[in-house]
Amino acid sequence: MLSDPTAPRRTTFQPRGLMLQDLRSALRTLAKSPGFTAVVVLTLALGIGVNTAVFSVVNAALLRPLPVERPEELVRVFTSESSPPGAPQRRYGATSYPDYLDLRARTDAFAGMVTYIPITLSLISGDAVGETRTGGLAVSANYFAVLGVRPALGRAFAADEEVAGAASTVAVISDALWRTRFGGDRGVIGRTVTLAKQPFVIIGVAPAGFVGTVIGPATEIWFPIGAHPLVQPGRDWLRERNARFLPVLARLAPGATLARAQGSLDAAARELSETYAASSSGRAFTAAPSGTMLDAAMREQGPVMGIAATLMTLVALVLLVACANIANMLLARASRHPERV
Repeated sequence: MLSDPTAPRRTTFQPRGLMLQDLRSALRTLAKSPGFTAVVVLTLALGIGVNTAVFSVVNAALLRPLPVERPEELVRVFTSESSPPGAPQRRYGATSYPDYLDLRARTDAFAGMVTYIPITLSLISGDAVGETRTGGLAVSANYFAVLGVRPALGRAFAADEEVAGAASTVAVISDALWRTRFGGDRGVIGRTVTLAKQPFVIIGVAPAGFVGTVIGPATEIWFPIGAHPLVQPGRDWLRERNARFLPVLARLAPGATLARAQGSLDAAARELSETYAASSSGRAFTAAPSGTMLDAAMREQGPVMGIAATLMTLVALVLLVACANIANMLLARASRHPERV
């Protein structure tokens, strides 16, 4: 049967062809107004760039898992203090060094327990002239072992190096410090750096990417907690049970649950209350999951999360304003030059 030559031809809908046609039309329109195009691109780049930068910082500082072995096994241990009637209970408080030592010895639900003190130090090292300020961490000797972080060069700390004294003046430096201040020299082991006018012997270099376990500037040097009184002389806070200023991070033992860990901490709290009634009565310990930099205290108390949420909201508004400005410019251009749209 012959088709009617006068009948209109049916066309097949081709979305790909229409998209290409629209793209070519858009490119031609943009090419006709390079100045307008540059303003639009720069406005979008500003909004997207600010959003990307802020999210990268929030993600790296708070949301990304700790750069350690099996971070899902880590928990934070807090000292929970009793409060007067009617006052909010401080559940997520810091711990004293004597309490930390007792918890480490009296609990069986953890494969290991570490503590540390963030500190900013003056540093003289390598071939650099003069001293600089750097982020340091005074840590318990088992810090690297419990976290499963193996030095790229040298070794980590030995148990006896945690005790205050000459044996504690050793240090592990970061990969970044090793490369920038020592030129990546593999003979750096055994060399000396000066921290707060105290000499420390380098015994190891941390693996690339490991920047510590605290929020803020990357840690560049680690040293035993027993040397803390040397770099911050004065009152020896490590000997006082009431000097509660230490964060505690622990790794669950194989097969242990958070509930079992909490039960072990409760038993230890009862023993400490009986043994040290004057300083430990009414105190308890709380275990909370912590696979990221953002620990339970910050989640409950809210300042860090609040700041992060505020920043993300502000940059989202920046992107929204940028898009609104572009829409207004397009509308104004269309009303003045309809032939260019």
